[in-house]
Amino acid sequence: MEEIENMSASIAALGLKIDGLVNAAKNNGEVAELQAKLGFELQQIRGLTDREIFRAINILGTNYDLLRVFSALPKDMKRSYVQNLSIYGLK
Repeated sequence: MEEIENMSASIAALGLKIDGLVNAAKNNGEVAELQAKLGFELQQIRGLTDREIFRAINILGTNYDLLRVFSALPKDMKRSYVQNLSIYGLK
């Protein structure tokens, strides 16, 4: 009986790990999609210099949390966000 309880607990733990892997794969897909759109989206923001665009690509393309923040911002705030990143970096 104890062996069955141990197996049940192991199976439950395995299920949680599988759920975690599925979520990680889903997040990686979302990040890859955001990265693919990043350059085009930055070029559409009026008033950004090429230097600001390249700096933002380097920072946002490698920092997934900031990339998600940028993607969730309203359009009117994205220019200021990118310019702030260009000036101050990741302080």
